[in-house]
Amino acid sequence: MSLIAHYKLNGDANDASGNGHDGAPTDVSYDTGKAGQAASFNGSSSKIQVPDAADLRMTDTGTLACWFKRGDTSAVNMKLIIKGNSSAYTALSYQLYLNSGYPRLYLSNGSTGVIIQWPSQVSDTGWHHLVGAWDGSCLNLYLDGEAATPVAQTVNVQADTSDLWLGINGTIGNQQFYGLIDDARIYSEALAANEIKAIYNSGKGTEAALFGPYRVEEAQTACTGAEAGEDYNSGAIIGQDFHAGAVAGETN
Repeated sequence: MSLIAHYKLNGDANDASGNGHDGAPTDVSYDTGKAGQAASFNGSSSKIQVPDAADLRMTDTGTLACWFKRGDTSAVNMKLIIKGNSSAYTALSYQLYLNSGYPRLYLSNGSTGVIIQWPSQVSDTGWHHLVGAWDGSCLNLYLDGEAATPVAQTVNVQADTSDLWLGINGTIGNQQFYGLIDDARIYSEALAANEIKAIYNSGKGTEAALFGPYRVEEAQTACTGAEAGEDYNSGAIIGQDFHAGAVAGETN
């Protein structure tokens, strides 16, 4: 697996991948997490900023993953992982976030964007594991180890040169996350369903013991079809072709 950045958030925002993408936390504290500690965001000024780097500018393929635990359910739009710095969604590159409790993955090519959304709201304040993955033609969304229906969609993600952020929409400073984020990961490829399931089942920040030297691929019949032996929740792409930063049904 091509791990680009890994934030265990055990008292700091350092990158555990060895690639040097350390984050700079502002008004972030640390509390009990899924393994060790987690970063606590206050819903207003808390943020973690990671300087732009070439390997963070993922285009054809990628995976975003993290554990989250909301402080309450009143906030509408809360960012988890986002690359970009603009109030216009089409100016962003990729983001993993919650909108009115619906987990989402958003990708943009610079002029249009696409969202895949989990079919139901997360209505509690417990821990949940969220993963968004794309391989250039297929979008996938996973919640707590379970997969939404894969959706066929060509995605040419722009190589945005803005910084990476955790818990906030860049220097725009809105759509702040309130609660805990743990074990945030960024991969340069779309992880397989069994890899994501294993990371979820581990509930902690290392996959070294979960996977041997070989990557086990699961047979997938088609992007819109089921993998062998896999049950899917019905996911959906909504509001395609966003222009001028407008996202249908999106609120700050």
